[in-house]
Amino acid sequence: MAFDAVALSNGIKQVQVVYNDSGQLTTEYQSHDGAVNVLTTPKVQYAYADGSNNSIRQTALVYPNGRELTYDCGTTNGLDDALSRVVSIIDDDSTHLVDYQYLGRGTFVTSTSPEPGIQWTLVGSSDDPDTGDIYTGLDLVGRVKDNRWHKAGTDLDRIKYGYDRASNRIWRENPVAQSHSAEFDKIYTYDGSHRLKDMARGTLNVSHTALTSQTFGETWNLDTTGNWSAYTRDDDGDLTNDLVQARTANEVNEIGTITNSVGSAWAQPAYSPAGNMTTIPQPKDPSKEYLATYDAWNRLVKLEEKVSSVLETVSTYTYDGRKFQIVHEEYTDGILEITKHQYYTDGWQNIEQRNDANTTPAQQYVWGQRYIDDCLLRDRSTDSALDERLYALQDANWNVDAITNPNGTVNHRFIYTPYGEHQLLDANYNITANNTKWTTLFMGREIHMESDLFHFRNRTVSTLIGNFISRDKPEYSLGTSAYALLHPLVSTDPLGEVPIIPIALAGGYLATQCICAYHRNNAISEYGGEYPNSDQLKCLNTATETLQKILDGGFPRFTEYPPHIRTKGGGYSQTYVTYCGALIFMTPSDIDCTECDGFINTIATLYHEDYHGSGSKHPDTYCEEARFLEKEVLPQCKTGIGPCKIAADCEAATRKQLKIAKDACDSGSTDDV
Repeated sequence: MAFDAVALSNGIKQVQVVYNDSGQLTTEYQSHDGAVNVLTTPKVQYAYADGSNNSIRQTALVYPNGRELTYDCGTTNGLDDALSRVVSIIDDDSTHLVDYQYLGRGTFVTSTSPEPGIQWTLVGSSDDPDTGDIYTGLDLVGRVKDNRWHKAGTDLDRIKYGYDRASNRIWRENPVAQSHSAEFDKIYTYDGSHRLKDMARGTLNVSHTALTSQTFGETWNLDTTGNWSAYTRDDDGDLTNDLVQARTANEVNEIGTITNSVGSAWAQPAYSPAGNMTTIPQPKDPSKEYLATYDAWNRLVKLEEKVSSVLETVSTYTYDGRKFQIVHEEYTDGILEITKHQYYTDGWQNIEQRNDANTTPAQQYVWGQRYIDDCLLRDRSTDSALDERLYALQDANWNVDAITNPNGTVNHRFIYTPYGEHQLLDANYNITANNTKWTTLFMGREIHMESDLFHFRNRTVSTLIGNFISRDKPEYSLGTSAYALLHPLVSTDPLGEVPIIPIALAGGYLATQCICAYHRNNAISEYGGEYPNSDQLKCLNTATETLQKILDGGFPRFTEYPPHIRTKGGGYSQTYVTYCGALIFMTPSDIDCTECDGFINTIATLYHEDYHGSGSKHPDTYCEEARFLEKEVLPQCKTGIGPCKIAADCEAATRKQLKIAKDACDSGSTDDV
C-alpha cells in the first residue's frame, strides 16, 4: 500500500496478492487509485500444474482484461514435459504465438511465430565449417555469430558478429542492409581495459578488418572509473568531426562540465545531494534542458522544461510499493495529453496498458521465454480493440532491429549507436516517421517518446549522454562509476542495477570467485587452513581461464549442457554452480600442474567434474571428456595454451589425456581416472 502525503490513512495505490497451498502467486490485484476492491480492481493471474504429475510449473498467465496465455511443455511424458521446458506460448484463440526448439536442457536455438511465418534461428541447413555442427549461429566458444530472422528462407533481419580473443565484439555486419545498398555495418576498437573506444559505420571489407566506406563514426576516451572524458562524432562519415566534446567528472562520477569545441553548446547537467541528475540535456535538443524531480527513493517522478521563462510539465511518473512504474502521464505544451496505466507480471514485465479512465486495454505485450525483455509482439488499439499486431525482431543484445506485421512484412527498422541513440527507418532503410508508436527499443527497454529517455525499471537512462541519470546502489557498481552503462555492445542491464555480461566476457571474474571459494573452503575445513602454493594457484587460474574460453556459452555442442546465461529470475544456471563446486572440492594435489602434462590434466579434470558434477562417477563422462579434448582442446594446441606454449608438447599432453579418457569410455568404467 502507498499513502498520500497528507494522511497515512489515505491509501492511493495498492497491490494485493493471493497464493496457493504451494506458496505460488495466483492472483495479483493492482490498484492505481485507492485500496484494492477484489471485484473491480484489475488483476494478473497465474495457473500452475497441480503436482499430480510431479510438477507445479506455471501453465498459464491471465491478463487484466481476461486474455489467457498457455505455456505448453509438449507431449505428456516427453522430454520437454519431463524438463518442464516451454515449447509453445498459445493465445486463448489457440494461436501459437511462438514455438521453441532447444539445444540441451535450456539453450534456445529457434523461435518460430507461425502467424507471420517468421523464425529466429541459430541453426543452419548444413554443418558449419568452423564448428563442424549445424549450429551455425554460434562460434566455437558459444558466442552468437549469426543472429538470423527469416521468413521461408528469405532474411528479414540478419546480423553477423566477430570477436577478439577477449570476447569483445569487433565488428557487426548487416547483410540485409547490404542487399538494399544501405551501409549499416559497424567496426569497433577498444582500449587496454576492453572498453569501447571507437565505432565506425559503413560497409565492411571482405575480411572484416576495416570499412571500405564510412557513413558515421564515434570515439570515446574513458577515465579510470568509466566516465567519458572526451567524445567525438562524425555525422556523415567524411572523417571530419561534427562534434568534439570534453567532459569532467567529480569524485563521485557526476558529470561536472560538458564543453564542445566543435558543435553547438549543450546544457550543463546538475545533480541533487543524493546524486540524481536534476538538470538533464534534452536528447532531442541538447542545447535545452529538462528539470527533473525525484521522490524519496530516488525515482524520477516529474520532468519539466522552461518555455519562455515558464516551467511546463513534460511528464510525470507514479510507482507502487513494488517499485513498478504504474502510471505515466504525457503532456504537450504543458497540458496533459494522456495518462497511461500499466499492469505488470510479478517478473516486472509490462503486459497491459490502459489509457485515461478506460477499462479496456490500449495495448498489450507478449513476452517470450528467452530473456526478461524478449518481446514477441505488441497488440495495440487503433481503429478498434487491439486491431494492430506487430512482431519484434531483436538482435543478439536484445535491441529491436525491426518490426513486422502479421503477414511477416517488415514495417519499420531501427539502428542504434553503441549507447542506444536510435534512428527509425522504413523497410528499405530510409529515414521515416514512427507511425506505429513503437517504444520497445534499446536492449529491449521502453523509451518515453515525449522525452527520449529510457526506462530501465529501477533507473532511467539518457542515451544521449550514455549514462544513467541516478546513482546505482554501491553494492551494484562493480567498482566503477555508479552512473556508467557498462559494455553496451555485449551486456544488458534490464533492472538498471546489475549489468548482465555474457560468461565469455565475465570468465575472469567468475574464475576469481571460484578461486576465492576454493581458498575459503580450504581455510575452514578439509586442509586445516592450508592454502595452495603460488605455483598451484597460478596454474589453477590459467587452467580455469583456458577452460572458460573453451566452454563459454554453455559448450552447446554437448546436449547435456545447460545454457551459460542468466535466468529470467536473475539467478545463474546450474553449470555455474557445478563448475565452482568442482574447483572447491579439488585437493591441492589435483591442481599441481606447473608442467604441460599436469596443465592438460587439470583442464580435463575440471571438465570431467563440471560435466556431471563434483564426485560424479558417470561412465558417459569419459566419452564426453574424450570428445571435449579432441574437438575443443586439441585445436587450441596449434597456438599453444597456458604452460603448453610449444604446440608439439601441447598436442602430446592432450593426446595422452585423450587416450586415458577414450579407454575409460570404451570400457564403460565408472571409476575416476
